[in-house]
Amino acid sequence: MGRGVHIAIAGICAALALILPATSLASSSAAGHLRMATDSNADFSNLSLTAQRHGYVILNAWQTDKLQQLKAANPDVKVLVYKNLSASIASSNTGYRSTGVSYQQADSQHPEWFLKNASGQHFHFNDYGYLWAMDVGSRSYQQAWANNVISELQKNGWDGVFMDDTNTTMRYHYDPSKIAKYPTDSRWQAATQSALAYIGPHVQAAGKLAVANVGSWGEYPSVGRSWLQYLSGAMDEMFVKWGSAAGSGYADQARWSTQLDSLKYAQQQGKDFLAVTHSSSGDAAAARYGWATVLLGAQGGADYSMAPDYTTETWFPEYDYEIGDPSGPESADPNGVHRRVFTNGIVVVNPTSSQLTANLNGTYSGSGLSQVSSVSLAPHSGYVLSGTASGDGSSGASTTTTVTHTPRQGGGKVKGAVSGSSTSAKIATASTLSRGQVRLRLDRKRHGHWRSVRAARTTRLSSDGRFDEGLRGFGGPKLHSGTYRVQARFRKFQLRG
Repeated sequence: MGRGVHIAIAGICAALALILPATSLASSSAAGHLRMATDSNADFSNLSLTAQRHGYVILNAWQTDKLQQLKAANPDVKVLVYKNLSASIASSNTGYRSTGVSYQQADSQHPEWFLKNASGQHFHFNDYGYLWAMDVGSRSYQQAWANNVISELQKNGWDGVFMDDTNTTMRYHYDPSKIAKYPTDSRWQAATQSALAYIGPHVQAAGKLAVANVGSWGEYPSVGRSWLQYLSGAMDEMFVKWGSAAGSGYADQARWSTQLDSLKYAQQQGKDFLAVTHSSSGDAAAARYGWATVLLGAQGGADYSMAPDYTTETWFPEYDYEIGDPSGPESADPNGVHRRVFTNGIVVVNPTSSQLTANLNGTYSGSGLSQVSSVSLAPHSGYVLSGTASGDGSSGASTTTTVTHTPRQGGGKVKGAVSGSSTSAKIATASTLSRGQVRLRLDRKRHGHWRSVRAARTTRLSSDGRFDEGLRGFGGPKLHSGTYRVQARFRKFQLRG
């Protein structure tokens, strides 16, 4: 290889390599997880685990020590700083504030930035008396907000900004009809869009992420989707359920469909979608429902959390199920069940208000179920199960490595072998392997997510079960520096009589 890349996996240099057993599983590349840790006493008792589990972590501006520790534990985790878009605050913590513009800056330099009510007075949010409503439609306010935040992002090494209160309506903070300048939702939305159209591109031009928390997205889906063009991504903080009580607050079927469609739209546009479901801390049913819904539409750019608050970190067994990659898009059964098949699992969701049954067309396990071929789904429920569809006959594995140099022309290979899980099950024989092939996919990790960087490639096996594919077989000989994963699926040909 000369000056080419040196990658060592299981002692093999200058190649991505793996041994492919007939029964191994691969983790899903469709979606990941996020953590909002913005409560004043957020628990970081296992910060290293937080860094490894999540694609995104959102912190307050004064938690720079946690930022540094998270990035040290996992350089790929994206850590965003919380900033309110449509309000200012007077208080600070060690000089840092949770808003892009402080009350003091507006009061002393630009009092016209404060919104006024019909009586001509400045006003604060009804539910947060310390947050003063600001004129997001003011260009000078937008400029100051962007300048302040970008400076802080660059100074402290944040990956980007989380813009809270990017609202489609002010009705949950104040009576819109009493806001002198923006007395209707449509006028408020136009002002907010103006802010995003200025701030989002400026933040991204500085090499940082701009992620907005789109308030009431489910009520105004087209508005939230139109705002994505200015952003790196967006959050739906009331995804399929809201409120802290288990068993209540579920979105009806129409709103559920709208939220799923917004997720799909974000993925189609190449934007990250962050979904948060709220309930009590141990509500596994709500977590399964939200996670399963995300998996229905995710395409490698979605992250999920079921959060009772932003203090504790919740984690459920289903998050660790190695269901593999999507085998195709989501589909709907005639009875209302939605499903998506994965290479090593299946997701089924019932968004209706009726009890439904889903035939799984295979044998699956998970969430207390073992080797089942059908499940009964309560209203507003879902399952994430591991297993395989009937007649699949395929198996898979993956391996990850880091490329620190670009290989020279023709350099770099993917090597591996297929072997059985027991002596009686060995498939590494000429008679069997001559009827099989391996499909390889090369992914690169970017912004905490795996994304395909080469077209999938099918390669034949040698008689002893080995395969050897050069990078040129993936459509190009060069790799940029970064972390890569090769995923392989072995499929045995069916004999015809």
